[in-house]
Amino acid sequence: MIPQVAGAVVAAGTAQFLASSATVGDTLDVTKLFIAEFLFAFALVYVILNAVSAKGTSSNSFYSFAIGFMLMTGTFSVAGMSNGIFNADVVTNTPLINLMSWSSIGVHLIVDLTGGILAVLVFIVLNQDDT
Repeated sequence: MIPQVAGAVVAAGTAQFLASSATVGDTLDVTKLFIAEFLFAFALVYVILNAVSAKGTSSNSFYSFAIGFMLMTGTFSVAGMSNGIFNADVVTNTPLINLMSWSSIGVHLIVDLTGGILAVLVFIVLNQDDT
């Protein structure tokens, strides 16, 4: 129970920090962008790994709902703070359709890849039987 309470306190503090001064039309705060993109890139990769490759979910045919709701949650909650990309593949395509300049994709690539790599490492540590 103590880890749950500690996790809730950290989550509440993070949410309060991220939403403290966000308004529509503001330029992106790099610190908030880092936190939001990292958390949801991590969560997206972790959900994908658990839903698709974990042995306990091998007969699960509803994994697309888990992944879709993860993306929807991230988009609705932090897209205004971080562009809501959460995926390095998507980041590399945004300049091609003029949604972001080539010079500004670096921060997204670094944060999204870091979140994804950490999610893989956490999955490996927590799911020894699945690796």
